Amino acid sequence: MGSNGLSVSSVQDDRRASAGCVLSDSGNIVFLFYDYRNQGAFGMYGQKFNSIGQKLWDSNDVLFTTQLVENGEITPDMNGGLIKVRARAPLYGVFTHQMNRDGQIGQVIAGVKNEGRYKTKTAALLQNYPNPFNPSTRIDFELPHDGHVNLTVYNIIGQKVKNLSNKYLARGSYQIIWDGRNEDGVPVASGLYIYSLQFDRSRVSKKMLLIR
Repeated sequence: MGSNGLSVSSVQDDRRASAGCVLSDSGNIVFLFYDYRNQGAFGMYGQKFNSIGQKLWDSNDVLFTTQLVENGEITPDMNGGLIKVRARAPLYGVFTHQMNRDGQIGQVIAGVKNEGRYKTKTAALLQNYPNPFNPSTRIDFELPHDGHVNLTVYNIIGQKVKNLSNKYLARGSYQIIWDGRNEDGVPVASGLYIYSLQFDRSRVSKKMLLIR
């Protein structure tokens, strides 16, 4: 292991974020992380290291899941170093996946089936990524059914900065990029901003930080 730390993945992606790590069998460590290497598509990947920092799985890492994960738990299994991840995807319910000590992916052990994933009536708004950001950030949201969507960015005192979407959309998952500019195309100043999603009769908002 070098003085600059351990390089978890050799695949280049500047939008990578850690999803956690867990002790595995024989003192080895499994790292899980998110990135968008597959033509910008979300994925959770894993890599296993021994006690001296050598990779034990495929050099390009192991794809664990493509579900959008809002939060989850990572725990070691007591049977031969099996790794489990329990993740709550916003509209998918609770899933339990498994990965064995060799990096082979098992089945979804428990959870709702994909065809039943849109089981709620409210839209899900995820935290923007990256956050803090400069100059742009991505906002993900999911719709349980067709409907009119209004996604707007406001400053901290509630003034409208930029409307990102104001149209009828089919149910599903969406990604919108905000480039840090207002309605006139002028870059806005550093600071805290609020993005708000209005769908049907409900509204959900989250905060994001722009640092120039």
